[in-house]
Parts: sequence; C-alpha cells; structure tokens
Amino acid sequence: MTKTLVIVQDVPTQFDVPLYAQIHAQAPFDLHVFYTASITVDRELGHRPQWDHLSNCLYHSKPLSEITSSTRATQKARELSHAILELKPQHVVISGYWPKLHRDLLHQLNALGISVGLRSDNTLAHSRISGVRGWVKKHYLNRLLKRYDYWHPTGSLAEDYLRYHCKAPVKAVYFPYNVDNHWFADGACEARDNHQELRQGFGIAEDDFVVLGIMKWHEREDPMTLINAFKQFSQHAPKAHLLLLGDGPLGSRVRGTAKALSKRIHLPGYMPYSSLPALYGIADVFVHPAQAEPWGVSI
Repeated sequence: MTKTLVIVQDVPTQFDVPLYAQIHAQAPFDLHVFYTASITVDRELGHRPQWDHLSNCLYHSKPLSEITSSTRATQKARELSHAILELKPQHVVISGYWPKLHRDLLHQLNALGISVGLRSDNTLAHSRISGVRGWVKKHYLNRLLKRYDYWHPTGSLAEDYLRYHCKAPVKAVYFPYNVDNHWFADGACEARDNHQELRQGFGIAEDDFVVLGIMKWHEREDPMTLINAFKQFSQHAPKAHLLLLGDGPLGSRVRGTAKALSKRIHLPGYMPYSSLPALYGIADVFVHPAQAEPWGVSI
C-alpha cells in the first residue's frame, strides 16, 4: 500500500516547489500539497516575487479555494481536514502556526487522530521574546507546540526557537529550505560560456574578482553589513567588484552607502529567479543573508 504525505502551506515558494516536483517524480510515496493563500505582495520587498522558474514543476497541489468558499477560518479548516482525511495520509506537515486557519486545522486533525508536524523557520534572533508580549507568547506556544506529533524546523536555529518556547519531548525532524543545485549548476555553466559578455555588461573586466550577494534589502537580511565588509575588503583587493541584487525598504540606504564605490558596487535591483544562475556563473564568491544558516540542501 502506497503511503501518503500531505503538506499544507500558505503559498508556493522558490525553495519548495522544485523539491515537491522531484518528490512527485521519484519518491516511493504520494505527495499532496494544499495551499491556503495566493501569492501577493511580499511585505519586505514591496512587490510580488518573480519566481518565474516554477511553471514547469509538476506535482499534486490544490488551492484552498477549490475546497471551500467559506470566509470563516474554522469552517475552512473543517472542510480542509475532511479533504485531507480522504487521502488517508500517514503524516501531515503544516507550515507555520499562522494564520489562524493553520492552528484551527491542527485542532481538527488532532481530533481525527492524524499525525501532524509543524514546519517552522522562526529564530530567537528575529523574534520578540522580551516584555509582556514575549511572556504571553511563550506561555501560549508552550501549550500549542505540545499538540504537534513532530516539529520540522528548517535548521538548528529554528529548533532552538521551538525548544525555548516548549520543553515537551517532541521529536524534531529537520525540513530545511532546499535549492535545486542541478538547475543552478546547469544555468551557471551556460553563463560561463558567455562570461565575458555578462561581465562587460556591468563594466567588470575578465580577471576582476566578483562577490555576488542576493538578499532582500531589509534589516532581517542585513545588506548593509555586506556593503561595509566589501568596502574594507576592496582596500586590499582593488580589482574586486560587488554585485548586490535585491530590493526592499533599505533601498535608499543601500544606494547611498554604495555611492562612494559606484564603479565597483553594482546594484541591478531585483531580478527574476531564472536570471540568478547566470550571475552565479560569473561570481567568485556568493554571500547569503547574514542571519541564515546554509541556505538549503541539494535536491
């Protein structure tokens, strides 16, 4: 009998969809993904993400709008739980305990006796854990987190967050963010064949050293540290260049700080995901967001 895994999350993302497609094609179990929201404006970017590489990824998925037309979270959770029950899954992974719908779904699945896991990427460094709000949050999460059969943190920092808020002996099985290394490598190899043209487009010589940074221009991902570090590095490497891709509320600070080295710090802005392997192919060093552990694992 084929086993079934169900994943519930708000929207499809650049990290998850390629993984789900590969699971669908190769795994010895069935995967069904339910999406509870639609992609809208990213609050940290100020516009919709351009994940244009996802259109050819095939797997079983269904938006919540095809299951229920209710506007009440409790009713939505009830109807979604019945749709999940029909699949007879061995385990259900819910990404996040927010919005309320996801917490209501947890309670519905608990009542049905279905194994439930929480996928979480929260970290202590980027959460409010002090004061009255922190106290209330910790006591509430202490009760909530006990209701999951498993925790699926995206890494050790996310597990620390869960252990801080709840001391219950819940087993943690990591569910990290994933990067399709084969797709990236193929695109980077193609770019290397045209590396001179790509570098010339930015005014970078063939033998110049290139640092590539891809991150949101937001306090959480901290592009200012990278720019200031590059300024120090450039004093010892006069032929080095920084390509910093992104967008966000720190845009004016990023551009203002980079202005002093405008010929060596290049700010092409936000670019579609499909264009990233080419830039990766002409870089000597790639820098990921400062708060993160390694971005993901190969799929």
